[in-house]
Amino acid sequence: MQENSKELPKPTYNYAILKDDSPMPFGQYKGTAMINVPATYLIWLYDNNQCNKSVKAWITYNLDVLRKQAGENYKSKPASIDKYIKAKR
Repeated sequence: MQENSKELPKPTYNYAILKDDSPMPFGQYKGTAMINVPATYLIWLYDNNQCNKSVKAWITYNLDVLRKQAGENYKSKPASIDKYIKAKR
């Protein structure tokens, strides 16, 4: 019996795959390595659907760690978001 040597296709993504050292693409922490962006800020973006697909994918992959880093305060929004929301009005 011959083994099937056909390889499965690699998945394709229609967004950039961020790594820990990739720069945050927008916001107050634009240019900061993703690993250095405050966990509370990233979780707030995620919970309020305020991030693009790349950032959302990175947050989803690291969500358990981010919530541990943020501790009990992970549901609170950072002050910088209040400034952003007021500026948009």
